[in-house]
Amino acid sequence: MKYWFGYAMALLAMATTAHAESVIFASGKIYGASAQDTAARYLLNTGSKPVTIYQSAIRDEGGNTQALDLACGSTLAPGAGCIILSEIVDFRSAYDCEAEVSSSATLRGSFEMRTVPVGQSSTVVLQAQPLR
Repeated sequence: MKYWFGYAMALLAMATTAHAESVIFASGKIYGASAQDTAARYLLNTGSKPVTIYQSAIRDEGGNTQALDLACGSTLAPGAGCIILSEIVDFRSAYDCEAEVSSSATLRGSFEMRTVPVGQSSTVVLQAQPLR
């Protein structure tokens, strides 16, 4: 019996230390307007060392993760930037985003709700918020 307990404790220790040095870089919830159709999250590494991106998500008010166009990869090189986009499926919901990263000291980021108005080809930012 005590072997099972020790094994369970070892598994728990491994699970809780997987990204012990990570930080969450996130926005608050924002709502653009009933016209919102795209969410965009930008990251820029202003430092001299790469930053590891462990995971990234854009979520609706219910906590449901939206489908993402992942253009960042798992490492953001010094001086590099990237964007992830998500089509908005619920036009009545507010959204937020987060990224679990190795360090946020040299990261800058923003989260936007956007639309392309009918008959136009350019994107309009409806609401934006910095990541912290």
